[in-house]
Amino acid sequence: MRKLTLGLLDADPDYMGLLTSYIRSSDYAKRLVVKQFTGKQALEQYVNNQGRLDLLFADSRCAAELSPHPAYGVRIEACHHLEGETTLGQALNKYQPLNRLLPQLIAIGAENVSLSEEGTGTANRSRTRILSVYSAVGGAGKTTVACNLAAALGLQGHKVFYLNLEGVGSELIFQSTGDGGGFAKMLYYLKAQPEHASAKLLALKSIDPETKVEFLPPLSHIPEMKEVREEETVRLVEAIVDTGDYDAVVMDLDSIPEDRVQAAFSQSDVILWLLQDDRNHLHKAALLYTELQKAARWKPGALSFILNRYTGRLVNDFSSLPWEISGHFPYVPEWKEVRESKQLKEQPIFREQVMQWYLRYGREEATPS
Repeated sequence: MRKLTLGLLDADPDYMGLLTSYIRSSDYAKRLVVKQFTGKQALEQYVNNQGRLDLLFADSRCAAELSPHPAYGVRIEACHHLEGETTLGQALNKYQPLNRLLPQLIAIGAENVSLSEEGTGTANRSRTRILSVYSAVGGAGKTTVACNLAAALGLQGHKVFYLNLEGVGSELIFQSTGDGGGFAKMLYYLKAQPEHASAKLLALKSIDPETKVEFLPPLSHIPEMKEVREEETVRLVEAIVDTGDYDAVVMDLDSIPEDRVQAAFSQSDVILWLLQDDRNHLHKAALLYTELQKAARWKPGALSFILNRYTGRLVNDFSSLPWEISGHFPYVPEWKEVRESKQLKEQPIFREQVMQWYLRYGREEATPS
């Protein structure tokens, strides 16, 4: 995606200065080039000198003086209170938190401006590692591992997107900054307007303030996730990757290998398959692995089998199983009784073990067993 040229038309130079300074000192500088205009005359002079904008964010008082011009790009009225549709077109509250305002501006611009460049999708795909966490049996700790993996990467400065694809979503470990309906809205665009999916994601995602992990809050209605087909899953992963923002996508998969899970397998660079030292668990996992292997949807060498909740000794014989164990994650006694979901990302020793797995098997240079 190329940068959008954002024009600010406002009689208040302090507002424009603060907004511009924030953009240039943040990750939004990768997406926006800012031009400031204190009045209609300055804007017209810029346009007359062959300047063009992708977006014009104009204060209500200045917007009333404007005549239509194609070089203004998409015009958005900067209102003091209300937002929605106005005589100018779209409108946004100029005084809302900037981490809400700017994603909305970028999403509007990306939706209305052609951002495709030859080779961009391929370049983004090679940069972004897609890591899935899976278990053939529920209750093996998939969400805990997936969230700790995403958090560990986020705290080390990586740009990470966490995607929960469970049929019945676990309680959210990350703190949501949105309205909670982002996933449902995203599914609508994946079906109705897939070409705008990446742009819409910018406005619908949430960001965990502690770890900086970005995510879509899981669906609250079970039937909605059951309607997510293979096609929508692939489109969703592609939309996340095509933003060009992320070093890694961590997918939290459902145990039942429905179409969306199979699609997630096919998109994954590495699949972290969790096991437990329980005879019934291992029996089910072996049966399912054997069945899935017949029409393997994963890439060669993508599987990494990890024993979760390891207590220091093995009860069962793993030598007869159809795979080798790549390592283990420790049993955490404090998680026997969890009163708050945030407890599940407050164990640095566990997070360190998950990060060691990533350094050995999850990076591009690594080759899982």
